[in-house]
Amino acid sequence: MSLAVVMALAGGCSYQRGRLVEQSQRVLREDDQTLETAEPAIEVSQMGSELSVRAEEVCQVSRQQHVEITYSYARESKIPVQMALMGVGGVVAGVLGGLFVANVFDFPSKDSVAPGDESSLTAESAVAGGVILLLASIAMVGGSAAHFIGLLPRDEEMSLETIDLGPQGSPAPCRPRRPLAGATVSLAPAGASGPVVLGTLDSDGELAVDAAMVVPAALALRHHRPFLPILVDGHSGSGTLELAPLRSHLDERVWAAAESTRCAAAEEPSDCEGLETYMQLFPDGAHAPRARSILESANSRLAQRAARLEAQRREREAAQQAEDLRLRQEAERRAAAAEQQWRAEQEQLERQRRTREADAAARQRAREAEAATRRRRADCRRQCAQSCSNDSACTASCVQHQCH
Repeated sequence: MSLAVVMALAGGCSYQRGRLVEQSQRVLREDDQTLETAEPAIEVSQMGSELSVRAEEVCQVSRQQHVEITYSYARESKIPVQMALMGVGGVVAGVLGGLFVANVFDFPSKDSVAPGDESSLTAESAVAGGVILLLASIAMVGGSAAHFIGLLPRDEEMSLETIDLGPQGSPAPCRPRRPLAGATVSLAPAGASGPVVLGTLDSDGELAVDAAMVVPAALALRHHRPFLPILVDGHSGSGTLELAPLRSHLDERVWAAAESTRCAAAEEPSDCEGLETYMQLFPDGAHAPRARSILESANSRLAQRAARLEAQRREREAAQQAEDLRLRQEAERRAAAAEQQWRAEQEQLERQRRTREADAAARQRAREAEAATRRRRADCRRQCAQSCSNDSACTASCVQHQCH
């Protein structure tokens, strides 16, 4: 038993750092930093079609804490088996010490013990041994219990760290004010080919514009929502452009351009094109009933005029057809006469050609006959000369009588 107690006591003094059981921190100081956010603050006001936009940068406070953090670690025995043995030894020592002390106070009583079983220990030695064993038991059991329930002294470690607490509070316009000078203000209608630019912010970050003069009429009239979101450099806020004032402004502008008095006295359908355009754009507009009445009256009058003009056109067409027939017949007659004259001329030319050919043939025959006559006379003269032996008188007489 003594050997076990010594081993336990020797092993119980060897410890190592164990798990983290506690962590505490103390704030040394706090630093606040003002940062600009990505989204600006946008204010929009609208009076009729007049639009005012104001934009400025938004700031957010970011906080950092500089703290001292203390880490507490439990101590753990490097040889927990010996700590267990120490606890067991402490229990045994406590039992023995209790028996020794009980013997001093006559427990159990001598009357209940046989005469041969009485202890040979004296009262003083029993008390001393019992006290020592009890103290050793308390020490061993306490040390083992302190090890297993974590009552041993702790190791502490301190460090200085900076903790980023992130944004504090809600974003708000920067102070002093930082206007977004030069930023582009535009509208972003869904499904459109691109944004509609309203203008740029001035040096105070403000823009005032008559939206009715900038926003296309087709967009203001046919957009499926009663408003359009406003963007500042691509950032959207809660501000929107209400389209109802623009539509009312366009109603008046298109009505003024429609020239209703011209349609009321229309002589041609083109005189009512302005009112027809108005009715197409504003079928339920403020001036739609009057426009509809003027168009009905004008259309009735134009229909009568159109019928009259159609009758006149048909008369002119019939007269034109008759004139065309007369001219066509006259042209055919002239063509027939020209054809007949041409044929007569061709026949005359043919007769003249045949006459010329006959005359030429006659002249050719005459020339051939004259040549034949000359040949016969020449042959006759030669024969006369031969028969007269070239006697000139005989030859002349022969030629005169035989060669004619």
